[in-house]
Amino acid sequence: MEIYKSEKRQRYLEKYSIGHLFSFPIEEFIEVHEYQRNEWMIQEGMRPDFLFYVIEGKASVLTQFCTKGYLQKEGRHYRIQQPKALYELAEKLLTN
Repeated sequence: MEIYKSEKRQRYLEKYSIGHLFSFPIEEFIEVHEYQRNEWMIQEGMRPDFLFYVIEGKASVLTQFCTKGYLQKEGRHYRIQQPKALYELAEKLLTN
């Protein structure tokens, strides 16, 4: 995993801005990570330090979020069922 800093990070933040999704300035909390194929972002049972927002490529999601109604499996992909609930959860985690 590589964490993008300075200019490379700024290019991604400008191109893929998500600040409008939150009620507070989120940019100061954002880190841009690049993961290699088959590299784990997080494993079940671990507490995440981040809200993951995939901007390029694909990620497999194998989680209990599916049983709680946040994600719905559709073939080989997952669709976010309750995006507002996930954003509210992220906002709560980041502001506490």
